[in-house]
Amino acid sequence: MLFVQNALAASHWNLNGGGSSLQECSRGISLELERAQCNLRPGFCIGKKTLELENYNGMLQESSELQLWLKEQSMQTGSALKEELLIISDAFESVREDSGA
Repeated sequence: MLFVQNALAASHWNLNGGGSSLQECSRGISLELERAQCNLRPGFCIGKKTLELENYNGMLQESSELQLWLKEQSMQTGSALKEELLIISDAFESVREDSGA
């Protein structure tokens, strides 16, 4: 309960002259409430952190898959552009030879 009292006191001070916005004060209260829950029920924090970790692992996996896909797309595009460049170069070379003969 001390955590909540501290958060409320700090928020009251901030709103009455400390210069913090209502959103910042609300965030501070949320953090203090979370700390209080962690102190009262340590399993709560472990479960919450486990869910966060699973979420981050999912985002990392998705990001890795997208990065691999982008790399493959880049390589395919690069190969296609090289082929087109060879075709254009051959065409220019053919025109040059025809005009010089």
